[in-house]
Amino acid sequence: MSEKKTTLPEAAAADGKETKIDVVAGNAKALVEQTAEDAAQEEENPLLLKLPVPYTFEGVCYTKLDLTGVENLTAADLIRASDIVERRKNHPTMVLELDMQYLFTCASFATGLPLEFFQRLPAKDAVSVKNAVSGSFFSE
Repeated sequence: MSEKKTTLPEAAAADGKETKIDVVAGNAKALVEQTAEDAAQEEENPLLLKLPVPYTFEGVCYTKLDLTGVENLTAADLIRASDIVERRKNHPTMVLELDMQYLFTCASFATGLPLEFFQRLPAKDAVSVKNAVSGSFFSE
């Protein structure tokens, strides 16, 4: 199954309004006139990350990451992520919830993006993802 890549001309609004292309978790969507309420919600939710510099992965440019799917992970997902990480390492991880590879695996499960997406992020963005996912595990 091939994913259709949306280009800026295809997503431009027909009525002449300014269109912002916003790629979140692998799905392109055009946002026209983002409301102040939408912007406030994004600022309040630590699992909605705005990337300071657009990030291109496999031909798609990402400006935001929606990690809210982390809230829907199950214990089985966490065990599966743990198993994947432990197979890749030569030593046990002391605290999985602080391990970057484990947190990226969880982010991959939550977003549907491949693990390589998170491994290739710029360092600052990678730490933001790590903190957001880890923080979601420890918050109420």
